[in-house]
Amino acid sequence: MVKNVHERIVAGTPEAVWSVLADPGSLYPASSGSFELPDGLYPGAPVRHDGTRYRVAEVEPGRRLWFDVGRSMRGGHGFELRPVEGGTLVRHSIDGRLGGLLGVLWPITVRRQHDAALEGMLDNLERAMAHPGSLRTLVSGAPGAVRRAVGMAAVPPELASLVTLPNYHYLDAFTLELDGADSWTAEAWARAMFEDDRPVLVRAATRGLLGVMLSRPGVPGKIGGFAISASASHALRADSRSRLSADQVVVAVGAAGVSLVTAMRHEAPVARASWGVLSHLHRSFAPRVLRHAAGRLRAWARITR
Repeated sequence: MVKNVHERIVAGTPEAVWSVLADPGSLYPASSGSFELPDGLYPGAPVRHDGTRYRVAEVEPGRRLWFDVGRSMRGGHGFELRPVEGGTLVRHSIDGRLGGLLGVLWPITVRRQHDAALEGMLDNLERAMAHPGSLRTLVSGAPGAVRRAVGMAAVPPELASLVTLPNYHYLDAFTLELDGADSWTAEAWARAMFEDDRPVLVRAATRGLLGVMLSRPGVPGKIGGFAISASASHALRADSRSRLSADQVVVAVGAAGVSLVTAMRHEAPVARASWGVLSHLHRSFAPRVLRHAAGRLRAWARITR
């Protein structure tokens, strides 16, 4: 059994505190990952917490917000609000039994990461209540659909034209619909997609195989093992080359969305055969990478004084 509690007295009535806390993703520290309610807040609403998917269990405005994580955390977790002298007592609790990989990693690394994330959320909540209007949303609304185009004939010409890799054999493009995506540069998007500075075990516990495949932040001029070959505010191009293949990724940003374009040229017969299998994994990861990046960037931008 695990019982973990974080408390903070925050200035303001429970109703006022709730109006901010009801968008927990806007308070979640970017350094801890991402937390999204893509369809809004209501009982049964889906939750995207890094690589974990679960549901909102209870919504009592001004009193209680609880999440059902399923078998990995029986009992769930959530927030409770109570009026006290000086404001509102905000309490976050985990009260239940952890299962699977989460149960193994909790005492090793996850508890420390969880504690940091919750204290960061409460810090941000305090700032938002102390400075009304400081909680800003650069992007209106939640991210929309991810459009996919696989194959040279399917990728829109305006995206295909950004690729400079000669004689490529494979091309795809994934576009996340998001108003105000150009509030961030293409490089900021790329780093949010491909870099994660948390320990690999934590990344594995929260994002699965995708978390393992992400890179720790590296030296300038490189992103996730790719060397940046061109970078502007609206587009970034990066390349990687080995004996098996030459790869290029392009991140293109516009006012209504962000696109991830991937091109590959096979340098050996075995590369063509292996990519036939790995490409399915790549295409399943691409939408998740885009959505995760959107969550991280929105969190980074949440508080201004």
